[in-house]
Amino acid sequence: MAASASLLAGAVAVLLVARSGSALKCYSCYKAGSVSPRCGDPFSLRGPEHLDDCDSAKVRPPGATGRSFCKKVKQIKDGVVRVTRLCDWAANETAACDGPPSDHEDLRLVHCSACDTDGCNCCAAVLPTLFLLLQLQLLLPLLAAA
Repeated sequence: MAASASLLAGAVAVLLVARSGSALKCYSCYKAGSVSPRCGDPFSLRGPEHLDDCDSAKVRPPGATGRSFCKKVKQIKDGVVRVTRLCDWAANETAACDGPPSDHEDLRLVHCSACDTDGCNCCAAVLPTLFLLLQLQLLLPLLAAA
């Protein structure tokens, strides 16, 4: 019985961590140079209608190289906080936020984060996979006892 519980736990862990082959979908509230006030923190544009398929022809710019990432950027311009959420392409998560410094004296980067799971640029980083794995760890002794 304990072996089947371990096998079940392993299968669930693989399913939780593995990412499907579908394209990455990110929250996007940066269109043609404008930023929606609802894009800020707290984020109020949640829902599938606000997710962009990062690898679709309408989103991925010609010549973009690297993997797709969801990105959240917080900047201060003229004393006003601006938050943008969008798809980006880079070699890795660190490179997605390693852009050149702004040539605008009035624009200051406060925060930049990049991630690679669907909708991960919505809000504060929460690790749902880790949370589910911890729940599974609590469930294992119950399965083994049955």
